[in-house]
Amino acid sequence: MSEDNSRIEAYPGGAGVCPGCMSSLIAKCGTRKVWHWAHQGHDHCDHWWEPETLWHRAWKGCFPRDWQEYPHHGDQGELHFADIRTPNGLVIEVQHSHLGDREIRAREQFYGNLVWVVDGTRLKHDRNRFLKGMDRNLGLGTDPNVYVFNGNGRQITRRWAVSQRLVYLDFGEDDLWCVSPDRHNWQFFATRVTKASFVDACKINDPNSASKQFPVS
Repeated sequence: MSEDNSRIEAYPGGAGVCPGCMSSLIAKCGTRKVWHWAHQGHDHCDHWWEPETLWHRAWKGCFPRDWQEYPHHGDQGELHFADIRTPNGLVIEVQHSHLGDREIRAREQFYGNLVWVVDGTRLKHDRNRFLKGMDRNLGLGTDPNVYVFNGNGRQITRRWAVSQRLVYLDFGEDDLWCVSPDRHNWQFFATRVTKASFVDACKINDPNSASKQFPVS
């Protein structure tokens, strides 16, 4: 943020202050990476931090700037920046890079009220493998809009099988695929929602209202 406490984007020659640790920031405005702020003289104060992509920026831009990169202090004083945090306390983590099971669980425990938006375009074959056979699986649950499928057979859902929160898969289309944390052995449950309805639902702190209710508790 700037010295007058307003949140601003990085700009060439810019300087600012970290809203989390209050140390000095300098603007990194090269030609290879997305322009961003960096701590001056030491590593980022949040060890979960990772460089942003244009995909990150596009998602964060769906929400007010004051909700973005929100400093969140844990009970033990640990500091992390939520990608998006609504005034109602919902955290939306926008995830491009791979996360191991331990870090997925750690973030969910730290933030509590959290949903994931996952970049489904990072690996070449994830989209096709996820969508394969989905039309045949429509309506196998108690709700005709819910897809029941073998999530262990799809790489992207297998990588996120440890999650206990809603996972929204973004394959670069108008719709997202919402995968429920409730599962029966190999059976995973998913429903398709529009990005606009997801954003609207998050703004009222009810991301599940963007989709149909899942058939398991």
